[in-house]
Amino acid sequence: MYQKILVAYDGSEGARKALNSSIEMAKALKAVLIAIWVGGFRPYYHETVAEIDEENKSIDSFSSKIKKELKHISQGIDYPIEYVHLQGNPAKLIVEYADKIK
Repeated sequence: MYQKILVAYDGSEGARKALNSSIEMAKALKAVLIAIWVGGFRPYYHETVAEIDEENKSIDSFSSKIKKELKHISQGIDYPIEYVHLQGNPAKLIVEYADKIK
């Protein structure tokens, strides 16, 4: 049936619920579970290079936090969770990534 399951994950309560459901489904189907977070969407223009640098540091820090959290969850359930971080428009990139991994 399903060989890969993609779940958007940002650490929020709703994302945790979606992840838990995805874990159960992946285990039952013996599917690859991939958690994706898309950050860094900039619908505005920065005024300085320092603003861009600060935002990039914040994005990298948050991505590292999500990655560590998923690793901890994965170890706790003894089931692998792959992590993907992309930067750009979340709606567009999640759909594009889902199409790419079919």
